Amino acid sequence: MDELKAFSYQTRPESDELKSSILQDYANLYGTVERSLFRDLVKKLPINDLKRKYLVKYGITARQFNACRASVQGKIASIKECRKLRIEELKEKIKSLEKKTFKNQR
Repeated sequence: MDELKAFSYQTRPESDELKSSILQDYANLYGTVERSLFRDLVKKLPINDLKRKYLVKYGITARQFNACRASVQGKIASIKECRKLRIEELKEKIKSLEKKTFKNQR
């Protein structure tokens, strides 16, 4: 049987100080927008009002806002689901500890 050969490829974009600076500035802006949007979503402010405000305030496009909104809403949903799982795990641990404590009291 013929042996299959595996090949790995990677791309290394050229980087210079200007490109690094631009990417760092964008990352900082995206982080700022995400944190501000999180705060405003927790306050349950209307998304359309937020979108208009953020486009002007941060100088971003509607597509960038939508990406940031999806990211923040995804993180919020993930945290809520993880919280449910953590509660169930802790309930099981409590039951287990109660059984051990009850056995030790006999």
